[in-house]
Amino acid sequence: MLEGHQILIVDDEENMREMLADLLGRYGAAVSRAGDLASARARIDEVKPEVVLLDLKLPDGNGLDLLRELGTRARRPAVILISAFGNVATAVQSMRSGAFDFIVKPFNIDDILRVVRSALVTGQPMTDPGGGGLSPFPEGLVGESPELRAALAAVDQIASSDAPVLIRGESGTGKELVARAIHLRSPRRAAPLMPINCAAIPEPLLESELFGYEKGAFSGAFARHAGKIDAAYGGTVFLDEVGDMSPALQAKLLRALEENQLFPVGATLPVRTDVRFLAATHRDLEKAVREGDFREDLYFRLNVLSVALPLLRDRSGDIPLLIEHFLGFYRRKYRKPDFTISPDLYGEMSLYPWPGNVRELRNVVEKLVLMGDAALSQLPWRCFLSTAAGGDRPPRSPASDAGRQEAIPSTEGSPPIPAVPRTCGTLAEVVKAAERSAIVEALNECRGNRRLAAERLGISYKTLFNKLHEHGIQVKTRAN
Repeated sequence: MLEGHQILIVDDEENMREMLADLLGRYGAAVSRAGDLASARARIDEVKPEVVLLDLKLPDGNGLDLLRELGTRARRPAVILISAFGNVATAVQSMRSGAFDFIVKPFNIDDILRVVRSALVTGQPMTDPGGGGLSPFPEGLVGESPELRAALAAVDQIASSDAPVLIRGESGTGKELVARAIHLRSPRRAAPLMPINCAAIPEPLLESELFGYEKGAFSGAFARHAGKIDAAYGGTVFLDEVGDMSPALQAKLLRALEENQLFPVGATLPVRTDVRFLAATHRDLEKAVREGDFREDLYFRLNVLSVALPLLRDRSGDIPLLIEHFLGFYRRKYRKPDFTISPDLYGEMSLYPWPGNVRELRNVVEKLVLMGDAALSQLPWRCFLSTAAGGDRPPRSPASDAGRQEAIPSTEGSPPIPAVPRTCGTLAEVVKAAERSAIVEALNECRGNRRLAAERLGISYKTLFNKLHEHGIQVKTRAN
């Protein structure tokens, strides 16, 4: 999962350098090492790492000094600070200085792998040292649409609280990224974030995975095992797909939420815990409560605060940004720095409704980078666009519409409204032109019926209404 990526380990302890190098090397990373700031600066100039694992206490200075230096570079690596002297104040200072994350020794190996992989995908620190504010795409949540901005505003508002949060959204919309964003903005950021997918673990194992077990609790339990909740003490537990949890486990989870204590499997006494719970689901929990599949008291306890993530088709203006984001990642991963896709393909991708949301888009971009032109016949939206355009004819190229006057009749037969002539230049202009052309064509074919046009385009009526306003397209009605 780290194949071909350059990672630099900066730590004054040789054993720590070798352990991390061996771990990351086993997953394919190209690892460099440095024992102090001077050699770290030399190695950074030499190998240009994408990620730096940086200790705070070094023989010739503080790791924060190097972090600030890297923040002044146009192409800076993602820096993950590692220290045995971690506290909340230091963690906050490091984040403000541009660190991607802060991990306290002793750490869990899984945490190191997860954070390194996230840093490679995101490619940006949580804060922008130059501007002092949030980077455009914190924690990999790429986009500038009002819908995504509203979700990020909710994250900023609720992060400092310790109350449970329910994250809602379809599969592939980025619920785990939102959980990470909440954790990194919270006072618990220096402690672990423990994610666990309740739908991916068989029910008999999920209880012990969450709550742990005592020695002798069942056959094969030869020693006490701490569960994820216990291991996240002081930090955050993220329960993905919590709607798939069995009623028996729901009752145990409710107790942990309400009493801050848990019972490991086979235990006679409770274990005190101190974690914040974040939960996510794509299910309609209100419906599950009505049907008796989910406890009402647990639902209300989890839903103290909430964040709703938009569907990708409801923020289609973010699609070009997401494409560029994933192209950058897969160009590096597969060593194809010059790979590009055509402007027409950007337009097609912006019109597809993406039922799998951002995850589906990411998979398609990876396929394009790997297979090039051979992947074109396998693209999922080709059939969709052909149908939406009416028959088997291919969609028009945005460039072929340049300077053309389009008119949109209303259902009442009022005079057509001419569109503004345009020319295509930048990528954003190409995508915007393709989107406008598709909307105009759908309205023409549906004789101005906006609801039919929205169905034809595979978007909601609300999204079409917003797009009409964005593009200045008016469908006038005849005065009585």
